Amino acid sequence: MNLGKRLEKIRKEKEETQQSLGDKAGIKREYLSRIETEELPNPSLKTIRKIADSLGMSLSEFLDGVD
Repeated sequence: MNLGKRLEKIRKEKEETQQSLGDKAGIKREYLSRIETEELPNPSLKTIRKIADSLGMSLSEFLDGVD
């Protein structure tokens, strides 16, 4: 599974909107959307860490299963 699909899956499982997750992570909703749709397939590690933290996950948990 790619990073964008993994993010979308986890976000929906945790019943977060892109806006609410973006607010928690300090990232614009549009930026999250671009990651999920693979328009931005390689976000920085710092950004991935912010997203994982905002989802209440460790970085390794979040990336588990990402190709």
